[in-house]
Amino acid sequence: FYLRLTTGDDPILYSEPPEDIARLIGIRIAVKVLDDRVTWRLDQHEYGMFWITSFEEELGRPLRPYSIPAARPQVGKPGDAKVPGAFATSCRRYGGAALYAARFTVPQMLFGVIAVSKRYTEWLLDDDRRLIVLYGFWKLICSDMPTEASLYLDVFFEDVTNGDLDCKLYCDSDHAGCPFTRRSTSGAALMLDGPAGTKALLDYMCKGQGSVQNASGSAEVCAVNDAIIGEVETGGEAALPTDDQDRMRGRRAAPDANSIGKAVRRSLIPCLILLEDMHVPIRKKMLCLDATTAIVAANRGFSRLLIHLGKTAGVDLAALHEYIERLGLEVVKVSSEGNASDLFTKCLLGPRIEYLCSILGVYSATARQE
Repeated sequence: FYLRLTTGDDPILYSEPPEDIARLIGIRIAVKVLDDRVTWRLDQHEYGMFWITSFEEELGRPLRPYSIPAARPQVGKPGDAKVPGAFATSCRRYGGAALYAARFTVPQMLFGVIAVSKRYTEWLLDDDRRLIVLYGFWKLICSDMPTEASLYLDVFFEDVTNGDLDCKLYCDSDHAGCPFTRRSTSGAALMLDGPAGTKALLDYMCKGQGSVQNASGSAEVCAVNDAIIGEVETGGEAALPTDDQDRMRGRRAAPDANSIGKAVRRSLIPCLILLEDMHVPIRKKMLCLDATTAIVAANRGFSRLLIHLGKTAGVDLAALHEYIERLGLEVVKVSSEGNASDLFTKCLLGPRIEYLCSILGVYSATARQE
């Protein structure tokens, strides 16, 4: 069936796709119950092809498929002439269309969308090139690899019955990654994992930090803070009082696309509620890269080297440590190669993107064979 999201009303379900399905923020949801697992598939293929065709019409030529979602910007010298791009008036429309797809079904495209969205107010000719690369990557996924245009969530019965489920929260940052502002980018991925093959990406985040950090450890702590805030907002037994959330949130304002995408993905895994009722243990782990981050999160919540974050970035280390304890997170250091949150913080090449997507379970090998 197709799901049409509307504002102010309940979601509308269609047994047959309407004629204007491509013009809607529509998702095709397929649920398959097999002998050993339940698979949810979220597909926005029609929606993606509609916007790719519209972009090609305005561009005036067919798009070349690209294997990377984001291109590195070319920063000119002071005093160079700033030539406005051809998509200066329509960049918000195409960027918003790609954002919905990235938040629902194509997470590997999210970093490229966020990088392009930072240039809306000063759109230049080089930004046109980056937008073309982004839509070329989207075209590669939708046309040449249609199975990768869908998000797969697999829950195996063996992991549920044995209680071998891990709720993993990957978090990382790209220190001073923005060449224009030298601010870092926070990235996080929340997934359900199991040894029998369970892989379900519940939520993910890519967010520019509000201030410049002087070291990678400070940027990592800010990324952990942003990831914990996202986990706190999910509610449940780990929900915190409203005043505590406001104190931690600071100036953060999550886009509507984030909350909508999160609600859809979480509603597709009702077994999480059943697991709580059946008292099935779920181990919670937070996997971060920098050793300083792990020390601050796991110990007293105080550090002389990072005490300035309370003023510069609005990060309360003591409150962050308290929230980690109340969420029951086990802080684990992960290698840079296996940190899946790199997908939302860096410009990566095709093989690296494919490897991180296999860790997150964005698409499975069985889905490719189908």
